[in-house]
Amino acid sequence: MDAHLYGAVDAPEAARPARRPYVRRRAAAAGAFVALWSLSLLALSNTTQVMSMKAQAQCNNEGGFIAEFCNEAQSPVLGGADVVAYRSLQTGSRAIQGKPDIVAEYNGFRFWFSSTKNRDLFMQAPETFAPLLGGFCPFALTGSDAKMPQRSLSVKDLKAMGTDPDQWLIHDGQLLVFRGPEALRLFGRDFAANMAKASQNWELLVAAPRCSGELYNTQCFRTDKGVPAVGGVDVVAFFSLEEGASPVEGSSKYPFQLTTTDDRGNNYESTFHFASALSRATFAANPAKYLPAYGGFCSYGMAFERGPDHEEWGGTVGMDVAAPEEGWPWAADVMGPPTSVENWIIRDGRLYFAFLPEVMAAFLDDFETNRQRADERWAAWYGDGDLTGPVSVDCTSQNYGPPVARTCTLQPQQINDATPAKTIEAGCLAALDDKCGAVQGANAVGVFDDCSSCLSAHFSSLRDACPATTTALHASVDKAYCW
Repeated sequence: MDAHLYGAVDAPEAARPARRPYVRRRAAAAGAFVALWSLSLLALSNTTQVMSMKAQAQCNNEGGFIAEFCNEAQSPVLGGADVVAYRSLQTGSRAIQGKPDIVAEYNGFRFWFSSTKNRDLFMQAPETFAPLLGGFCPFALTGSDAKMPQRSLSVKDLKAMGTDPDQWLIHDGQLLVFRGPEALRLFGRDFAANMAKASQNWELLVAAPRCSGELYNTQCFRTDKGVPAVGGVDVVAFFSLEEGASPVEGSSKYPFQLTTTDDRGNNYESTFHFASALSRATFAANPAKYLPAYGGFCSYGMAFERGPDHEEWGGTVGMDVAAPEEGWPWAADVMGPPTSVENWIIRDGRLYFAFLPEVMAAFLDDFETNRQRADERWAAWYGDGDLTGPVSVDCTSQNYGPPVARTCTLQPQQINDATPAKTIEAGCLAALDDKCGAVQGANAVGVFDDCSSCLSAHFSSLRDACPATTTALHASVDKAYCW
């Protein structure tokens, strides 16, 4: 089948289906079941070589596969990776992401490209550039993969063959994409034999049922990168929500690994989860648009909570006289401020988070001034640019309970070797835990000043173990332990 242009769009959002893919409706599910049942009855009455009802359910009424098997048609192949651009990459390089407004369609599937030149090359010879084996992991198809079922494979096993578009190989001018570096290495031990087995198994896999001429992976991706960024919510989905709506949960089925940098030569890796393959591809095409301001850390804290590098830090004044903005631990190597994805706002096309509704309101009270203050602080730490600095992974309100599991003032997010494990010296911390451990971090989520009141009540026994003035522990101790 020839490739052809798909309708161009002006913005990533316009590439989405009309119905939000991450909203599930029982009525729609029931309707789909009835439709599939009808299809199976039709097949039973009109064919002599009858497929089972289960096999019928694997096909839709247009002759293609359905989303359950990793190929929902609205989403681009390989998450929007430019399949032509692989040919110009050095081995081991990350894939080049295509754009949702540079699209071609081939065999009913959409391919995104980073340039019109690459799209035009694809259209001239799509069979040359489209990934072999549908863009599923070749090693998973060999029958030698210990992570796959040790039996004959079926279409439902496609979910387990998800790939990482950054793990790839060009062989004889054809693109193969693997689930990870280990699968790529094992496949390469006996490339010819493994390729023959994978190709044979692939033909058997898609032949029963034979629903379409080709099948491509648009949905199933893998990553082993642990805790997702910003609590695992879909950051693209915020841009289609009404203000004040709850975030849309992402899924580990749709991960994307983002690399950000700073002007000190550091790289920061973070993994985002998305609610759909299309949402993932939309982010990958333009991460600078959807990445939350200040890496998703609290916007108010970035603007107002002074750290040790501030000339008016105030960390060594007594907690009894310190201003609310004084004594915080934040620095380029000590992150928070913590955030809550429930408290969000989009201003001038940019997503902002804050820990509490009250501090979000304060940030918005003089938005231009406060945004500039926070922007300047972030740039001083990590440099100018759209994709700079770390992303919030550990510093979300989910850890604050109650009960409190972790506070970023005491245990900041580990971003490099300079990040301290704890922001309070061990001897002081032991004394604090002995007297006030039950309320550590409670100020942010409990009765206001629960923890600070405990520090004040036990000042006489804590002053010898912790930094203090004659009347109170230092503000830096209070902020680190209680917030």
